[in-house]
Amino acid sequence: MPNVENKKLDDPSTKLSVTRESFLKYIASNTLVFVKDLDMFSAQIEKLFSKAEEAFKTISEEIKHSKPEELFCDSEIIKRQLLEFKVVELSTQAYLNPVDIIEFNTKPQPTFNKQFDLLIDNLIENTATGYTNYIFCVSDQQAKRFHDIFDDQEREVKYQTVVLSLYQGFIDETSKMVCYTDHQIFERYHKFQLKSGYAKKQAITFKELSNLEVGDYVTHIDHGIGRFGGLQKIDVEGKKQEAIKLVYGERDILYLSIHSLHKISKFNGKDGKPPKIYKLGSNAWKNLKEKTKSRVKHIAYNLIELYAKRRLQKGFAFGPYSYLQHRREASFIY
Repeated sequence: MPNVENKKLDDPSTKLSVTRESFLKYIASNTLVFVKDLDMFSAQIEKLFSKAEEAFKTISEEIKHSKPEELFCDSEIIKRQLLEFKVVELSTQAYLNPVDIIEFNTKPQPTFNKQFDLLIDNLIENTATGYTNYIFCVSDQQAKRFHDIFDDQEREVKYQTVVLSLYQGFIDETSKMVCYTDHQIFERYHKFQLKSGYAKKQAITFKELSNLEVGDYVTHIDHGIGRFGGLQKIDVEGKKQEAIKLVYGERDILYLSIHSLHKISKFNGKDGKPPKIYKLGSNAWKNLKEKTKSRVKHIAYNLIELYAKRRLQKGFAFGPYSYLQHRREASFIY
């Protein structure tokens, strides 16, 4: 954890001064810094800096506050500070005048369309050309399944299974190494990690889905509240897929892939009153979300204003701890 004790505000009763420091100033000078896509990283910093400038224009002049450039770093400051470290750029283009460039000669895993004869032919060909085959599996059971399938084919295939979840398979032509994933071979979806939208505790589970009855209310993060219409098999590009049927308005229907459960949750309303259901594609749900965001921002602004005023007030300094406090702390088991 960085030591930030020397980055303190002066006594608010006299003046308010802030020392602007980026996170790079809190790490050791011999740290090796990895940067992924510096150009995009810089653009995001500039976007946030511009947002701060706009936000500061709305602050009341009655409140004493620093300027954005005194509190936040822009992209040029970050780039200059990065030059003080050893940096590894992970990008197709270098921006910090690199001393060495390391190129990875790789290509993605080929598609086998669940045809194991094609997979076996490919693995045998890889071995003949000097490559080592690895198949990454999500579990020991999945690894055993591969062994059983290859044994049934009665063809000699040289490969190794690795029980490790890998997002995508690849072929490293420099290291002569082939790394395939089970979910791509079987054309399954990789386990989705929730990054936005509903939290895991809000997202509906398969168990909750099976307990839903036709007509129950369900909330979709993008389309709002609809009625559950059951599970149906639909045709997608010639393939049958399980889908969740959601009904909006009078007869608008949305089919949601079973792999998108993270986008819906069971509706919980006040006092058991039925919610208002809008037509699919209307702006009502979007406007409701924007209105809610606006209210949250208003509350946040009021809190910021309140704490800013409190910071300007001179506080009361309590005396140092007595021996009773220290004795109490020492007696606590943790």
